[in-house]
Amino acid sequence: MKKRKKQFPAQDMEMDALGLTAENGIEQPEPFAELLDAFDAHTWVYACANLVANSFASIEFLPYIETRDGAWEVNERHPFFTLLKNPNPHMSGVEFRRSLSLSSKLTGNAYIILEPEGTKKPTELWPLQANRVEVVPDRQNFIGGYKYTINGHSRTFSADRVIHFREASPTSLQYGQGALSAVKNAVMSDLYADSWNRYFFANAARPDAVLESEDQIDSAAQRRIAKAWSGMFNGSTKRGKVAVLSGLKYVEVNRLHKDMDFVNLRKMLREEILAAFGVPQSMVGILDQANYSNMKEQTKVFWTQTMIPEIRKFESIMTMRLAQITGDTKTVIQADLSKVEAMRQDEQARANVAQLYVNMGVPLREVVEAFDLPFELKEEPKPKEPAPPADDEDRDAKSKGAKLADAREVEWKRFDRDLRPIESGMESKLRSYFRAQGKRVLSKFDANANDLVPSDSSKNVKTAEDKVRLIFNFDVEKELLGVMAKPSMRSAYVAFSLRTAQRMRSGIDFNVDERVLGAWIERKVLKLQQEATVYTREVLEDAVVNGVREATAAGLSRSETIDQIRQRIEDFYDFAATGRAERIARTEVVGAANAGSLETMKQLGAVGKEWLTSRDDKVRETHDPLDGVKVGIDEMFLTSDGEQLAFPGDPSAGPSAIINCRCAVNPVTER
Repeated sequence: MKKRKKQFPAQDMEMDALGLTAENGIEQPEPFAELLDAFDAHTWVYACANLVANSFASIEFLPYIETRDGAWEVNERHPFFTLLKNPNPHMSGVEFRRSLSLSSKLTGNAYIILEPEGTKKPTELWPLQANRVEVVPDRQNFIGGYKYTINGHSRTFSADRVIHFREASPTSLQYGQGALSAVKNAVMSDLYADSWNRYFFANAARPDAVLESEDQIDSAAQRRIAKAWSGMFNGSTKRGKVAVLSGLKYVEVNRLHKDMDFVNLRKMLREEILAAFGVPQSMVGILDQANYSNMKEQTKVFWTQTMIPEIRKFESIMTMRLAQITGDTKTVIQADLSKVEAMRQDEQARANVAQLYVNMGVPLREVVEAFDLPFELKEEPKPKEPAPPADDEDRDAKSKGAKLADAREVEWKRFDRDLRPIESGMESKLRSYFRAQGKRVLSKFDANANDLVPSDSSKNVKTAEDKVRLIFNFDVEKELLGVMAKPSMRSAYVAFSLRTAQRMRSGIDFNVDERVLGAWIERKVLKLQQEATVYTREVLEDAVVNGVREATAAGLSRSETIDQIRQRIEDFYDFAATGRAERIARTEVVGAANAGSLETMKQLGAVGKEWLTSRDDKVRETHDPLDGVKVGIDEMFLTSDGEQLAFPGDPSAGPSAIINCRCAVNPVTER
């Protein structure tokens, strides 16, 4: 008889080494019961886990099936349609999901048992307590079952009857690692700090001490004195009593409460715990630096970075196990996020984008359906296209030129109107980015001021680069800028690509070339990241190095020097959060919009392109002569100072040719 090939040879070797058999469970990597106890004992663990669990429980999961026309609709006939709403007679869907989420975040594992056994159409779903479950290995199938132990009695469920949700773990394939595992030391430290405070105040806020005597005291006398002292002074109700020492000397042996710096310690531990759970401070009631703007942004970050990964994990595992259990490979489980306010755009932003598509010619009904708008938009009357000039040889050439110029002005105003919502959105994000960066830099400056401005100038051995590195993390800030800027640049590219397609009568079925789009965005974002972050680093270096030099020359004291440098940094970020944010947003969005337009022109066969300016006093002197200039689709526009650009905002040109540029490019379809 041919021997069956083992499916998991590495696991087989591991099992042999550990002496495991199919009857024994793999020991939990750490006592899950202790992790669950932290939920009861620690304020911030409870607050974070409870917030995540309640947020997860508020999401409804539905089975979807693909229809013949390619659309997805809810499959109400599927057994899981009812099960996910009412999993068993004693739990609602909300309670069920909350239980799973709590178990997953605290221990890294959550389990669902299907009832009845052996059916492809389960009628009940029950959660299992993670601290009572052990994974049973199997030589052929990797996991043979799950051993459940309660009150000393064990029962093993087959693997096909259990749905196991695991958080990612680099050390185990059988068990997940929860958020609490990463910060258990911080949790214990905070509990010890809390315990110290509790006993401190229980002892009438008096520090520990010893009673000294110059005479030798026997053990019986020591016990009698200690008992009498404790009986008279121990406890919060006995504070203020007069002590008669009778030759004894009271000596404190403990540090004062203020010396322990518990406030800052516990704040630091709290931040570690919140970070592990992915919870912003404002969402658990810490409102020290909260305002409407950053609370709204933090809520959105919480959903996108913490909850969405949890939701996607549940969707994928449920879909996979559903197919294995029921044999239905056509149904997928998906979350309904339509009611999550943080995942919806601001109504004004949605209205602006919707209006943009209406202006591009997309039917109003389709726009309302696509954006799920709760109101109706009124279509703006479209400016009349200027009538083509008559072929009358007697027509005045000057009048003809004026009409063409008017047409270009109308077209530029359309461009500016459609661009403004995207530009404003990016500017708002940049303002927030620079404000947050300024706080990070100033915080590090305050922490490292002694190293940046040493009291003894002879000890000032740090290089300028080393000093800046103390307050500015180049790689981190560069990455954050890219994450912030990419969506707006992509939005401008896509919107104006579709706008140009509509103008060239391609209709709304035109598809943006994602390969070209992705490559262009990556190059442009990388260029922005490098140039903007290098500039910031240079400004900070100048503020620190020259600030010290100028202060020394002026005879300022060390504290005055620190204050002066700090003020220079504050001034820079005040400008960055206003003028610089506006300038970068305009430059990048205009460049992306024109790049998208040009790529569409090439795809749809335009023979040339035309430069449009705003025709006002804000047009840069080198661009003013380009208004109305037409060149071949692959040719370059040439400015009066010798710059060559494929389109307004072309990133290959120098900064003087593109910064704050508001010009547009139009297709030329006939020679």
